[in-house]
Parts: sequence; C-alpha cells; structure tokens
Amino acid sequence: MRAAGLSLLLLLVPAATAIAEPTFTVRGAPAPGPARYDRTFATRFGPASAHTVLVLVPGTIGGAGNFTPVARDLVRRVPGLQVWAWDRRDQALEDHAGFRRSGRRATAQEAFDYYLGWLADPAITRHFAPLDPGRYAFAGRWGLGVELNDLRRVIARARRGGRRVLLGGHSAGASAAVAYAAWDFGGRAGFRDLDGLVLVDGGMLGTFTVRTLTSVERALADIRTKGPWTDLLGLGLPWAAQLFAEIGGQAAARSPTVLSPFQSFPLLPPYFRPPIHATNRGILGFALDADTSPAFLRLTRCAPGASGRPATGATARSPRSAASRRCSAPSARSTRGSGTTRSSSTSRSTPPRRCAAAPRPAGCTYVRSTAPASTSRSTRSRRR
Repeated sequence: MRAAGLSLLLLLVPAATAIAEPTFTVRGAPAPGPARYDRTFATRFGPASAHTVLVLVPGTIGGAGNFTPVARDLVRRVPGLQVWAWDRRDQALEDHAGFRRSGRRATAQEAFDYYLGWLADPAITRHFAPLDPGRYAFAGRWGLGVELNDLRRVIARARRGGRRVLLGGHSAGASAAVAYAAWDFGGRAGFRDLDGLVLVDGGMLGTFTVRTLTSVERALADIRTKGPWTDLLGLGLPWAAQLFAEIGGQAAARSPTVLSPFQSFPLLPPYFRPPIHATNRGILGFALDADTSPAFLRLTRCAPGASGRPATGATARSPRSAASRRCSAPSARSTRGSGTTRSSSTSRSTPPRRCAAAPRPAGCTYVRSTAPASTSRSTRSRRR
C-alpha cells in the first residue's frame, strides 16, 4: 500500500460533496484508451484578476477537494492569488451517484447502501457497478509520463496572460511536482514553466530507493495480469478503502452519536471494528486513534480527544480519549508502499501535524500506473 498515511486521513475527514467553486476541464495529452478520457479537471479558487496561480496536485488516495479548506484560506489571505486544485484524468472513471438523491445530498446510510451495503443485502437493487478491470486495462498504462504531460497542459493554461505559476502537491502529489520540474518536455525542462514549488508532506518519494530493471518488469507484469486497480485493503473490493473513509467521515460529521452502520457490515476489516457498540464518531476515532489504528495507518494516528471534553463518540471511554492529542508521524524515515508495484520506497517523515482537511467525494477504484516504482503512484478513479 502506498502513501496510505496522511492521504487516508484526508479521506476520513468529511468531504464537501458539492464544491461551490467552479470546476473546468482541460484537454489532456494523448494516452492509451478512448480519446474521451484525454481530459483532466481543475477547481478554481480566488479572483479572476489574480496574477499568480498555485496549481495543487493531490496525493495517491486524494482528489481536488482535499485542498478546499486550505485553498479558500490562501486566497482570502494572499492578495492576487488564485488556487487551482487539480483532478487527474482517472477522476473521469468515478461514480458519484451514490452521494446524491433526487437533487439533494444523500444521507450517509443511503451512500453506504449504494456503494457497500448491497454486497451484503441483495434487496438493495440500485447500487454501484464495479468497473471491469479487463475493459479498463488501458488505465494501467497511464504512467507518470501521461500524468506530467496532462499537468503541463494545465500549467500552460495557468500561465496565460503572463501570470506567475507555482506548482505544489500533497504526498505523492508533491513527488509529482518535483518530477515535473525535472522532466524533459521535448528539450525544455519543466522547471522553466514554474516560478516555484510547494511541497506538502512529500516530494522525496523514491529518493532513497534504487529500482532494478527486473523489479520494474515484475511490477509491470503484475499490472497486466491483475488489472489496473489497486486493492488497498486486500478485500477484493478495490473501491472499498476510500468509501469506508468518505462515508465514515460524513456520518461522523452529520450524525455523530448515531450507532454506526459499519460495525455490523460483514466486510469491514477487523482492525476497523471496535470491541464495543460504537457511534459514527466513535468508529471514526477508533480507526485513527494512536492506540487502536492499524500499523499501516501510523502516519495518520492521532488522539481525537484533544479538547479534553468528555468523549461522546462511543458507548465506552477510550483509555486515552482525554490525553494530549496530536497527529503523529514517525521520527525516522517512513516506508511508503507503491500501489503500482507492491514494493516500497522511503521518504523522510514530517514533524507531528494537526488533523485537518476535507476531500472531494470518494471514488471507486485506484489506477495503478505503469511508471517505474520509484516515480509511479496509484490514483483513484471514478465514472461520470
């Protein structure tokens, strides 16, 4: 599993299902698969008169909505700035129908039934249809070169009118920003298009790892034989990880003290299942708490009771619910597994950070890139 840390935390925080800021489409680079997928998307924050544009690339499990809170804050605080939160081409494969019902926002239970509940309840007939990995095998060939050439078209649009352009990203998105700066676009280095880089919890992916030709060939063969989707939880349900996070976060925000529907869901991994009857807020806290979250979420571990107020998220008090609470990060280099190759590359950990973010609606799958393990990343996909 790759970059599952802070990226998964971002999805565990409730998302804005409908983003008020305008989203526009940018024609992408020619790539494997139908031409209708040669497009990417950006959500624009800030005034049209801005003379500087900050383009932000999300992490492995993220989307443009990850940047909504910080983008709004930046354009309010920094005069003359516009922020473009970018969605990669695989966002066009996502299915968001489960988050809307007859012109209104779906409840957490309705979204749960649409994306996950139907797997255990045959009475649910309106539900998500998983993508056929054979039909969408071309997505496995959307490697780093495709991503960066798509991104170059976004940056070219941002530069219109002589505007300054800063390129930033979170986690694997930060690594993509560094890769862009060093990329050779037909004899022109990517950094010549930029006025600066902004790296958030990333940018060093692959720096300390050397890949052999054999390991890369093995990774590519794995994608060809097993399909382009990355199954982060190992359940045979590639779309499940981000939906557990997205729906769980929304349920905790809207109905924090209602008993969680996840606890009785038979496919919920045991490491996310509290030993007590938990509310929506409680089960979310159980997934993130430093004492109870699984080892692979060590970058997202925090102590949700930072306020010191009595916990209301579970029917029993967590041993550390009133302790001093901060998200924690390892003090040594942390290993980030590659969703492309099932191998890992190392990056330096960051200082402890506060838990805060709000992503766009969760998608349905991850696309495994064909780029070498030291530079490739998994990205979520959606159908529209």
